[in-house]
Amino acid sequence: MSRGAELLSAAASTAKISAATGVALTTVQRWRSGALVPPPDRRQELEAKFQIPPAAWDDLLYDTAPAPPGALATAPVPDDDVPIVTLDEAHAQLRRVRRWRSWAEAEGSGADKRAAFEAERKAIELVARLDGAYAAGADESKLVATPRWQAIRAALLDALQPYPDATAAVVEALHALDA
Repeated sequence: MSRGAELLSAAASTAKISAATGVALTTVQRWRSGALVPPPDRRQELEAKFQIPPAAWDDLLYDTAPAPPGALATAPVPDDDVPIVTLDEAHAQLRRVRRWRSWAEAEGSGADKRAAFEAERKAIELVARLDGAYAAGADESKLVATPRWQAIRAALLDALQPYPDATAAVVEALHALDA
């Protein structure tokens, strides 16, 4: 969860925030839970009406309870625009993302699952970069030889077997990644 979500939750009720901004109740609920981050124009409006600095939405809180589903859909990665976090913080983030992925696998929609897997990928990459285990341009071909990838591949093929058109589309999309 971000500091912005925490501040918004403390600022007013969902109904009051919705009325003040003209934003749907469900969207405000998702902002407050951390499942969504307001776009820049709404961040400015929330600053004016509820004194929440726009940058607070980018500050992840690492010492909080597990984030609700969707809270870390955009896991930060170290680059010029995002400050580097400590390895301990990155591991904590990865644990939260994995709890979210577990929820998404059990109860989430297809969009929830895709977002959770993408967030997990980014969180793993962040841990690897901070740990020094990731080098840009590393040989990714070794990944397909891992037992975990082989299990994932088999599960995907089994799940897609009743849907030959979907199977062909997935195979084509995966081959396009290698091209």
